[in-house]
Parts: sequence; structure tokens; C-alpha cells
Amino acid sequence: MAIKEELDDALKTAMRAKDQPMLSLVRMLKSKMTELTTSKGFDRPIDDALWQDVIGRYARAQEKAIEQFEKAGERGA
Repeated sequence: MAIKEELDDALKTAMRAKDQPMLSLVRMLKSKMTELTTSKGFDRPIDDALWQDVIGRYARAQEKAIEQFEKAGERGA
């Protein structure tokens, strides 16, 4: 199954289960993909490799944000 289809299924499942963190994550990933594909000069095909790239960039950004919060003394529950 393609990554886009898996994300669509995960979105539906999260909506039904009222799983807010998963719902937010999937929506954010889809939003990041939309931002990328609608940007000026974008000419790549939308395939699993592109999805993996978007997911990887988002994961790295989140890891960096966690590090910055920890350095600032923020502790999440």
C-alpha cells in the first residue's frame, strides 16, 4: 500500500477513535506535503519517495524542537 493511502487510512481511523495526537500528526504531514507540492518551481512526481522525504524532514524538525525545549527547561507531560 502506498504511503498516501496508509496516511488516509490512519486519518480515518484516528477520526473514528477520536485519537487527537494521531489526527494532528497525519493532518500536519498532509499539510507539509501540500505546502511542498504547491510551492513555486515544484516539478517532482508525488510518490512514496517524496512522502518519505517529507516525513523525514518533519521528524527531524520535531526532534530539534524537543532538544530546544529541553535546553530551555520545558518538560512536557
